[in-house]
Amino acid sequence: MIDQIKLGEVDYPVKFGMNTLRIFTKQFNISLNKLGNIGDMNYDILLELMFAGIKEGLKAEGRQLTITIEDFCEALDERGKFDEILEIFVEQFSGGEPEGNQKVPAKKKSTGTK
Repeated sequence: MIDQIKLGEVDYPVKFGMNTLRIFTKQFNISLNKLGNIGDMNYDILLELMFAGIKEGLKAEGRQLTITIEDFCEALDERGKFDEILEIFVEQFSGGEPEGNQKVPAKKKSTGTK
């Protein structure tokens, strides 16, 4: 499944498929159980996971990677974008049904604008 997220002026495909998870878990030596508890994950590794979804989404659509991890993190500063990509991960990883011990960080209500 490929969802889209708009970062800045660009729509990026997001895909947390088997290959994404295989590459990511091998690169960071993380178990699937740890992926199911992303609230307990190191923040830097969590951002790398979210970026991996963008990279695999682009690959699946035959598009080139034109954004760096730094640019990606900057784009997530836009209001609601971090929550949006986390929701895409949970939906794709769990098949749309949050289950059991998944711990997604609670959404924070923001009173400011960006």
